[in-house]
Amino acid sequence: MFYNVYQLTETISLYYFFYLIVKNVSIKKAILFLSILYCILWALSFFKFGNKSYYSGCTNLENMTILALIIYYYYEQIIIINSAFIYAEATFWIVTAYFIYIAGTFFLYLYMPSLNNAEQEQYYVLNYIFTIIRTLLICVALFVKPGSNKIDRNNLI
Repeated sequence: MFYNVYQLTETISLYYFFYLIVKNVSIKKAILFLSILYCILWALSFFKFGNKSYYSGCTNLENMTILALIIYYYYEQIIIINSAFIYAEATFWIVTAYFIYIAGTFFLYLYMPSLNNAEQEQYYVLNYIFTIIRTLLICVALFVKPGSNKIDRNNLI
């Protein structure tokens, strides 16, 4: 049960994070729609499976939508250049941390329901490795000095 509640709060938090950093209004509306859709799917899974089961459908929806939002974030950073170096911003490191984590565990979570407990424990080492990588990259984001990387368009020649 705890994992499913954690998954709900993590997903809604990630949707909110992307809602804050994405500039396109249409994408922001799509994020709101995805949040509502995810909450409905989570509630249906809760009523169908109870609190003793892992909600793999919710995880798959989360992974696919967050990957799409990450790709859009990178696209937006290429199109709208407002910093000298993208890697000098904390949001870049947070987005990259989740990109590596979700890309690394995507198939693990996709096939998790079809594995028995012994196989799940064997493959969970991958999850631990990518969780450590995600945590380290988020730590890098904590040490990035905010606002030092903005391009001053008034001083451009």
